Amino acid sequence: MDKGLQEVLTALVHTEAQPVPYCAVGVYKHGQILYRAGAGLRFPNAEKNLENSFGPEHLVRVASVSKPFVALACMQAVRLGLLDFDADVSRYLGFTLRHPRYPNNPITSRMLLSHTSSLRDGSVYSIPSGHDIRNFFLPGSDYWKGGEHFANVIPGYRETHFTPGRFFEYCNLGFGVMGTVLERVTGMRFDVLLEEWVLKPLGMTGSFNPGRLDTATRSRLTPAYRMDTATRSWVPQVDHDPLAILSSTLPAHTPGINATVFSPQGGLRASIDDLLCFIAYMTAKEHADVRNMLMTPQWTFDPARCEGKPNGRLYNGISRLSGLGLFRTTDSFDTFGGNRIGPKSGGPRLWGHYGDAYGVLSGVLFDPRTRYGFCYVIGGSSADPDTYTGSHSSFSRWEEQIQDAIIAAFPPE
Repeated sequence: MDKGLQEVLTALVHTEAQPVPYCAVGVYKHGQILYRAGAGLRFPNAEKNLENSFGPEHLVRVASVSKPFVALACMQAVRLGLLDFDADVSRYLGFTLRHPRYPNNPITSRMLLSHTSSLRDGSVYSIPSGHDIRNFFLPGSDYWKGGEHFANVIPGYRETHFTPGRFFEYCNLGFGVMGTVLERVTGMRFDVLLEEWVLKPLGMTGSFNPGRLDTATRSRLTPAYRMDTATRSWVPQVDHDPLAILSSTLPAHTPGINATVFSPQGGLRASIDDLLCFIAYMTAKEHADVRNMLMTPQWTFDPARCEGKPNGRLYNGISRLSGLGLFRTTDSFDTFGGNRIGPKSGGPRLWGHYGDAYGVLSGVLFDPRTRYGFCYVIGGSSADPDTYTGSHSSFSRWEEQIQDAIIAAFPPE
């Protein structure tokens, strides 16, 4: 069965129609790693040889799969008494953060981590060191941009439907705010904090700052790609020069002013082996208290909750049940889209997160009850993932093929 999974990975790389430059998967079950493998080339425009092969040990910018690690750091801050999920984040930020329409409604960490805060992603949600994160929210500042970082009332809805804590809309900026909160309450730089509090204790080798990777680990860092359809060549999007990414801004970085420079929403560089460490942690019995807090549902999709209208914007319909920095699949596939895992209804309902940025597509999914999970990374896109979707979900066709092959080769039960 695992031979069939490897054949799927190889076929994704070598297909003439819509190939990917490289991909890898890992499978975990009953407390052990059952499978880890990759296919394709780290540098797909270069010569094919063994040293250029992509495998589960190679690091990639895993996009929004980064978010659960921020949530774990927040959980640690809560356990140390430094953070209260239900307190007004203004208390930690050093300035008052309010939606202008709802000045009497505090925005909390719980809302930010579950995408119900009333904040929105504008044209930018990551700004350089030396700029204050409050500039996103102050009229007249460089990044105010007409208040685009706050929810507008959607026609047909009541204004009260968008009160902080009620309406779901995926927001990367919220994790930039939480990264800044973590810096404020600890006095530590975000990248260092995540390494010391989360990544290293889990046994991971990655970082939110590629400049901090040691020489051996940095040699395993692999760029993300998109295809130039005119030349049919792969164009690196990020990490082709890892030392240059943050080195010019870090000397000026003051913790607690603006952590978005580290991209808390999607800047983790990690390997399949690293993500398997995360699955092992999240499915271990001794960590039930941590995961139960993060996995407590904070928002569930209801297509008629807001007086006959949906209580959230689903975009492609994948995110329908939100915890803190985590989502759970709901075996859905309908007019809103879907997050079904496997080709038939009745498939597993798994917690985790997905990623899509700079051409990379990624996912880490798990079920603590059965101590089962899997992770995958696809290193580049030759088509728009939002339109190149699968047959029974809103995941990209590449992701759906990988997920189906994993479920066939290594069933959850």
